Formats: sequence, structure tokens, C-alpha cells
Amino acid sequence: MSMVSLNKELLREMAGPRIYSRGRGYYLGDRVEIIKMDENLVEAQVRGTFMYVVRLRTDRKGTLVTECDCPYDDVCKHIVAVGLKIISLEEEKKNPVVLPPKPPVWEKRKKARVRRMAAWETYTSEVVNRHSPERRWQPVISVEIGHQNWLLTVEKAYIKKDGSLGRRARLTAQDLDKGDLVITPGQELVVSYILANSLNNVYSSYWYTPRSFQMNGYLNLPFGASCGHLFGLLRTSQVACKVHHGSFFNLKISDTPGQIVFRAEEKGKQIQCVPWLLYEGEEYKISEQHAVLTENPLWLLHEETLIQIENVTSYAPLAPFLQDEFTLQIPRKDIPVFLQRVASVPDIISNIDLQNVMEVQEVSYEPVPRIKLEENSKGVSVELNMVYGEHEFSASADEQFSYVFSDSDDRLLKVTREPEFEEEALDSLSESGVVEDDEGGLYLQDEQAIRWLLEKVPEFQEKGFLIEGEESLEQLKVKRITPKISAEVNSKIDWFDVKLIIDFDGIIVTMEQLQKALDSGLPYITLSDGSTVQIPEQWLDHFGTLMKLGQVEQENVRVSRTQVRLIEMFAEEIGAVTADAEYATFIEKLRNFEGIAEHEVPEEFKGKLRPYQKAGYDWLLF
Repeated sequence: MSMVSLNKELLREMAGPRIYSRGRGYYLGDRVEIIKMDENLVEAQVRGTFMYVVRLRTDRKGTLVTECDCPYDDVCKHIVAVGLKIISLEEEKKNPVVLPPKPPVWEKRKKARVRRMAAWETYTSEVVNRHSPERRWQPVISVEIGHQNWLLTVEKAYIKKDGSLGRRARLTAQDLDKGDLVITPGQELVVSYILANSLNNVYSSYWYTPRSFQMNGYLNLPFGASCGHLFGLLRTSQVACKVHHGSFFNLKISDTPGQIVFRAEEKGKQIQCVPWLLYEGEEYKISEQHAVLTENPLWLLHEETLIQIENVTSYAPLAPFLQDEFTLQIPRKDIPVFLQRVASVPDIISNIDLQNVMEVQEVSYEPVPRIKLEENSKGVSVELNMVYGEHEFSASADEQFSYVFSDSDDRLLKVTREPEFEEEALDSLSESGVVEDDEGGLYLQDEQAIRWLLEKVPEFQEKGFLIEGEESLEQLKVKRITPKISAEVNSKIDWFDVKLIIDFDGIIVTMEQLQKALDSGLPYITLSDGSTVQIPEQWLDHFGTLMKLGQVEQENVRVSRTQVRLIEMFAEEIGAVTADAEYATFIEKLRNFEGIAEHEVPEEFKGKLRPYQKAGYDWLLF
């Protein structure tokens, strides 16, 4: 069905005769305001004890679904009132009202001339002068507590000659400027706040006349609203209050602040945590009989007194305890976990009392950062913990304390944390190149992990970090050892064979592995045992120069005699080169070189050498 097919018979059947009759009274009282309306959905507000939001919609099967945020179940009078309003609007569409013709212009002018007559002006002057400049009105502020919210209302009441308050009327912003209102500076600020914010309040209330409706001074507020400053301005004012459907009483706004303490009590193997109100030397258990109207500051309604709480500012920690039959019970063994979870909630952790159930001892230690490494599908997970004495916790820049049981479980230890030190450690880890995943964990990917393990771990160890789990890495294990590098030089016809020996703790690097590292531009080599090592970059540069200018053949590098200086420079760098006697003689000749000696051409040679050929022959015999 659609809203068009809604009818009175269906409403009467859904609600029953009694509820239908009450809803009809609301409709006739013009208490319904349509907010949104289309063929399948209607949203409206109904002014009852509070302003209620009603929704009527049709589901996919065409069934009418009704919703109302009042405390009553099933189809209530507010839903009936909205339904009748919808029916009325649909009937107006089918039978539009024909407006009477506009009066002729001459008739309007006739009325205007009457208003300009001297007698009329004299009369209006007399009426205005009858008003006394005395202040004859007083603002009336009231608080109405509901099940799900509360209402803050402002009206004005006429002050009778005997000083009592008489009829009431709507108070507007213009009334604040007329000068006939008895109002304190605090009341004026509160009234201005209510009037200004009621224009933007979704649940603002309306009052109706037969001709039209106008915005009234109502604020429909949630519990724990952020307007606690208002009650501080009303300490000396008279404020009326009504709880649920009870009678109004004079609300006392106390000058004496109260406190909240969360007290732990033994309940078998469970620890029950209960908030208590401490006020004027007495203690009261917080329950559903209380209400928290605002936060920052927090104002708590206790019986007929509104009390400002000085040690708790937030509504959230108290909210569950204001529900019917709510209890908070924690297994004794889980007390440290519970306290750690609420450690970041100052309103709880600063006001919890455990003295009735266990001894609490505060201890301090020097913090030591520990990095834990573990392989996973992404690479290597990285976790930073803080070690305080014998206790270890996840690093945090927010934790002031952590809680653990002592070894004998008879005492609860409150371990003092150093959040600034932990924050610096976290920053150092973040700046080292670790990556954060979607769940907030830290990890290193393959190639990045190798570099981090080889280069960053030693830096962290120098800073005093403990490293755990590195020895368990299999796919990404590394060895931070300095290789032993040497070379063997053997003389050939017109070249030298240089054999490079790079020894990592007994494992020799092959020329193929070395060439692969040079091609990649990274100083890392994976050894035959699966571990990765790092060659000092300056040595890698020397290897690269030698292998580029020479010729790599299997495990040797062939170097021309004309480039023998390369071998000498390499030998000077590593300091561990062995060579045969011919190489030593050749080097000695170079060091004592004064020129190329001329040699006789063998008699067996038939022919004549040109000058450059003869010079080449002499060089070969050098």
C-alpha cells in the first residue's frame, strides 16, 4: 500500500478505539508537523509531553510500518495523529479549498484612510500610554526529564500585585529588549542560549494557535549534553523540574560540588565495580534513579538536587550505570586487563578504589625498549615493547601506568610508565623505514627487510634496544659479519689471472654471486646457506672496476699487463694479495723503470721490423 491508500478505518483497527480517540485529539489540537512526505515515507513531529518523531513507511511488500520514539509500544496516539494528518492532506489534494476573491483596491485604500484619521491616532496613543514601564514579567525556566532525553524550557510569567506569578506566555528574543522583564544577568544568558539554539534544534518544540504556529523556547537535549555551563548561571534562580510523568518541584542547584568514586567490591570470584556519589559527607550508589544532564562540566540530578561533579567531566563512564539493573563484574584474574583498558579514561582510572578487594603497590623501573621480529606472509612483522623490570608492555605514547599481578598474585602492581621515552622509541622505529598495515601493525617487506636487518638493527642495538626473534628468521635471515678478502695473482703470457677470495665465515662467494650484486647495485649477497650478507660498498666499487676493465673467466679475472696498476691499487686496498715470482719481478721492474731496453732480433728471424714493431718487441721482453 502507499500513503494515499491510508484511511481512518485502518488506523482505528491498528490502534484500537481508545488510542485512536487520543490520537484524534492530538490531531485536532494541531500538534502534528510534517517534516518530509512522499508516496512511501512520511516523517513528522508530534508535540506531546516531549517532542516525538514519528515515521510511517511502506516496505517492499506494501505493508505499512510505523515507528515512534515515545516510550509506548505498538501503535501509539502519536502515530494515529500523524496518520490522520496524512489523510487530511490527501483529502485537500482531492478537494482543494477555493479561496474568496481578493477585495478591490479601493476597499484597501478605504481601510488605509481610516488608519490615518486623527481619532485613530489619538486612540492608539492612549493605548500605548496605558502601559506602565514597570517590570511585570519574569522568566520561568523548567527542566523535564524523560526516558531518553530531557527538555529545557523557557517561558515568561506575569507578576501579580502580591508578587505571585500568574498567567504564562511565550518568551521571545524581543522580550529581552522591552525592559518589562525581571531577569538576572545569568538568566539572560541562559534565555538567549535557549532561544538561539532552539532555531537549529532538530527536536525544537512548537506552540500552536488556530491561525499559525511559532517556534517556542524549548531545547530537546540528550543526556550528557554539552551545555553544562548553563546551570552554573542559574544557581540563584528558581528552576522547575519534573521527572518522567511526575509533578513539578523546585530544583535545587547546589553550591557544593560532589565527587564520583568507582568502588570495587568482592562478589565471589568476581569483582563488581560500582560508582558512588560523594556529596556533603554522605555516599549514594549511582543507579537508574539518577540522571546526568550535561558534561563539561558534569551535572548530576540526585533526588531534587542538581550537583556539579568536580572530578568527572564525561558522561560516557556513568551512562551504563544509569540503566535499570546494569552491573559491571570482572573476574579477579582479569582486573589488570580491565584497568589497562580504562587506563586512557581519566574519569575512571583516576577515581577507582580497589582497597576493599586487593592491595595496590606502585612501582617504578627504567624502561628498556625491545623489538620483536617474526616472519609472516608480508615479510617480517615488527613489534615494539617496553620492558619495565620483569614486566613487558606494548609501547605506547599514551599510557601513564600499567597493571600486573605480583608473582604471588596477592598484590596488584601499578607500574609507572614513561610515555615520552616510549614515544621517542616509536618515532625512531617509524623513521627507520617500517611500514604500517591496515590494522596498525608494523612490518618489513623482503628486500626492505634485508637492508633493515643488516643496517638498522645494529643502530638500534647501539641505542640500547633489545632485539628478539632474529635468530628464528629463516627466509630472511642475515649475517652481520665482515668478510675476509684476499686475491691470488698468476702470470700468463701477456696477462695476469686474478682470483678473488671473499670469505664469509668459511663460505666463499662465487664470481657469479659477486657479478649479480654488481648488476643489482645493492651490496647484498645470498650465501649458499641461505643467509644474506653485506659487502662494504667501497670494496664493491673496487671489485666493479676490476671486473669491468678485466675479463671475467669462471672464478678468475684476466687483467692485461698494461693494466697491472689495477692489481696494485686493489692490493693496496685489501692488503692480502699473493702472487707468483714472475709477477713480483714484473712489478719490481715497473717500480725501477727507467725505459724499455732494446733487444737484438733473433738470427732465425727473416725480415726487417719497422720502428713501432721493434718497440713492441722490446716491450714484450720487458
